[in-house]
Amino acid sequence: MQRLRTLLIALSLATLAAGCSHDPGTSLKIALAYDDALGLDTADVTLSDRTESGRIAHQLLLLVPDELAGMDMMIEVWGRKAGKRAAYGTATAVPRRGHTVAASVTLTACTPSCTGAMLTSCTGPMVSCALGCSEDGDAHCFGPRPSNGVDPTAADPLRGTTTISANATFDTDTGAIIGGLDRPAGTGIAAGVGYVQAPASGPGGAPLGIFVFHNLTVEAGATVRFTGARAAVLLVGDAARIAGVINAAAGHPTPGPGGGAGGSEVGPARGCGAGAPGVKSANRDSGGGGGGAGSTGGPGGDIGGTLGGLGGAACMPALLEPLQGGSGGGRGSPGGAASAAAGGSGGGALQITALGSLEITGTINAGGAGGEAAAGSSTDAGGGGGGGSGGAILLEAPTVITGATAIVVANGGGGGGGGGTIAGGPGDDGGTSTQPAQGGFGGELSANGGTGGSLGSPPDVGTGGATNGGGGGGAAGVIAIRGRTLMIAGTISPHATQADVQR
Repeated sequence: MQRLRTLLIALSLATLAAGCSHDPGTSLKIALAYDDALGLDTADVTLSDRTESGRIAHQLLLLVPDELAGMDMMIEVWGRKAGKRAAYGTATAVPRRGHTVAASVTLTACTPSCTGAMLTSCTGPMVSCALGCSEDGDAHCFGPRPSNGVDPTAADPLRGTTTISANATFDTDTGAIIGGLDRPAGTGIAAGVGYVQAPASGPGGAPLGIFVFHNLTVEAGATVRFTGARAAVLLVGDAARIAGVINAAAGHPTPGPGGGAGGSEVGPARGCGAGAPGVKSANRDSGGGGGGAGSTGGPGGDIGGTLGGLGGAACMPALLEPLQGGSGGGRGSPGGAASAAAGGSGGGALQITALGSLEITGTINAGGAGGEAAAGSSTDAGGGGGGGSGGAILLEAPTVITGATAIVVANGGGGGGGGGTIAGGPGDDGGTSTQPAQGGFGGELSANGGTGGSLGSPPDVGTGGATNGGGGGGAAGVIAIRGRTLMIAGTISPHATQADVQR
């Protein structure tokens, strides 16, 4: 669609006379009534959420895009004196394509001001500002300052409510959305949804893929899943309500958005707290270490003097600045006749920032994946892969509510079982409760994987056996909740760090 443009012209008598012989096209001629003693020098005219500024006069001509013709529109006019708002008035009009339509607006003296945390806005009743009132420039309520350098003004052009009532997949690398909500790839605004890319906000962080809405509702029964290497950010200009499922968890072998892959024969584990691989000594193979995140990962199981892979380091900041996903578990030591058991991938990084309010009654999951089990062999099986760590979940708004039915989890994956004459079992993925993910069972003469980390339960070491060790459990990730008003209930694992929202 053609870019909408408006033009505001202050009309003198000479301009009006010239206008009689030249039709300006679709336009509004605004008769502006105000007291000259107010000393007004500038007019801000808003039509269809677009504002034009110009020298004030008692007659103004506003050129209107043809696309707005035939619509009943609110005209808002602010009069300014020396840069400060000093008078306000409104009217309605219906532009006609190719014609000039007359409208009248009377400005009444009024200056926005603060009384404590109360804002006199001049456009309606007094407003209580949740984060305080500022008289810097035009008086206004303080808004929240999103974490990780996310620009809140990206939400300014958006209007209305986006409702997701069926499953949808968001690609953090391209901005494409398919399923219950469709949006083509590319930056900017498309299908009523914005998409912006931003670099990592600090060393070790993930680059950001930011989806932008005015209001957002994810209905019960709908699942939003993220793919891509960029961390996922949902920026909502007003209110967000999550009644369905938001899935930023790792899969096999794919990490969650912004998370690290598990170690495999292709390459080592990735992430800020990557688990180390298992070690081989003769026919004995130890398990890979679990990925680290909010704590260290569980070490892989030792076999005699053959040490298991070290668990990854605790590496995620408590308030998730910078934002980064979970880490992969180390691969198990390969047996002579079997490929190495891959480590589980790390859970993703998810930030939901609502500039008004955020209410969660559904599920948000950024769990890590379980480590793979070693295959069976009658001669030389291998050790189990370490579990992937949970990822990062950052929730922030002036008011954040998690209801009794809410589930917010970033649990670590269980370690894979070591192989024996028969294969071991894979570790469980980080689940949607406070219970730790179970490690996989060991094959004959081999050992079980360690449990993953969750609320109050650190990741466990993979156990040792006669021949091959299990993988260590992945650590739980980090959950941070920032808001001026917090009403927190439901299931949250691991424990969430709580702090005031920034402004």
